[in-house]
Amino acid sequence: MGAGDVYMRGHQLIGVAARQAGLFAAGSIPFMLQNVGTTISRALTTHMMAAFPTATFHFFSDTETWTDDVVHERLDPVNGFLRVPELPGLGVTLDREGVVLEPPSG
Repeated sequence: MGAGDVYMRGHQLIGVAARQAGLFAAGSIPFMLQNVGTTISRALTTHMMAAFPTATFHFFSDTETWTDDVVHERLDPVNGFLRVPELPGLGVTLDREGVVLEPPSG
């Protein structure tokens, strides 16, 4: 109905985000995704934003506020832009020693 200039979708499963992206594309409606989390979340969101034709608005992942991460790479914006990782998978390498398999006791 043209009620907004741009729409924000947050914390969507990939399938849901893809379906919604198709609807936005059909209407030529710009949108963005917000997925707060570590570098893994940022990598996933970067790939999704690059794949969705009208996902042209900035996105927010809050990755800088995390003190620890479980990947070796950092995906830092340069002049407000992120390069889509080109390594296999999400484009980041899991730091297996940094992954905690059991919840902390206490």
